[in-house]
Amino acid sequence: MDCSSGSVSNLQRKLYWGYARAAAAIDRMQEEFIVSPMSASGRRDVYPSDIHQLWKDLNAAKAQAVPEWKDYTVESPRTDGRYQIFANGEQFAADWESPYGFSSAEDGAALIQELITHWSVLGGDPVIEAQEPAPLKLGDLVEPIDHRYTLASGCERYPYAYVVNTNPFQLMSEEGDMYWCCTVEAGGYKLIKSNDQLPEAVSLRMIREGLLAPVEAQEQSHENG
Repeated sequence: MDCSSGSVSNLQRKLYWGYARAAAAIDRMQEEFIVSPMSASGRRDVYPSDIHQLWKDLNAAKAQAVPEWKDYTVESPRTDGRYQIFANGEQFAADWESPYGFSSAEDGAALIQELITHWSVLGGDPVIEAQEPAPLKLGDLVEPIDHRYTLASGCERYPYAYVVNTNPFQLMSEEGDMYWCCTVEAGGYKLIKSNDQLPEAVSLRMIREGLLAPVEAQEQSHENG
């Protein structure tokens, strides 16, 4: 914005924005020290560019700040891994293993726990292993994890499909017009939505393919009716 004063109306005129968008932009510019707060006269001044750069530098420094220290006599780490500790007047890295406590990061030797007063995370939070996703089941709507592959022999018109059999793993299009066995196992797909009831077109195709008995389809319809 090439001017000495900043205002909502100025942004509207120069960028052809609506009021709401311009007002939100001015609020953000004030937070980032690009423009000043509004004076009693309703004027906002545009700060020199080095003021905004100083704001960015300060935020970058905050992001790299030393993590909060925790009192070891009150709380210990919940996850095994490497931390930084403060012991006997010194700060250094150490490995935590429950229930044994901290040990040397260099040679694994046990440390005197009574000398440790505080600890904090080192280089980010300890890595927590992700839980295994629940297995896909009948009726789940899925899509390929690797989008270089489509669901039906390279046919791009089927981005999603329903699981209609798990052994062997088989899918059916949302309209019920395409049904196929998968060359990629269930692990190659991710869940979009679990469904208690399949679309009617899918249920009818499953009946024709022998994957669903007519009685089962009627029961499913009554349960969700």
